[in-house]
Amino acid sequence: LAVRPDHRGVGHTGFLTWARQLAPGAIMPEREGRKVKPEYAAEDVEAWTPGAVGARVETDKKVKELAKESAKRACKAAGPEAK
Repeated sequence: LAVRPDHRGVGHTGFLTWARQLAPGAIMPEREGRKVKPEYAAEDVEAWTPGAVGARVETDKKVKELAKESAKRACKAAGPEAK
């Protein structure tokens, strides 16, 4: 026996959250502050470069080939109307 013509659960979660905050005896949770990106020293950054870790460094030729292949795949995925 609904009052509204159709039911959607879009606003229901907001109602439950609001009701929890207003309940008698409820303790408000601590609000988290804005996340701060940590700062790293130059030595830390240098320790994780591809050469220091032992990863191979891509050559310019390989990077160009990968860029060309990526562009080709993007055009193919976009379809014929994107040309």
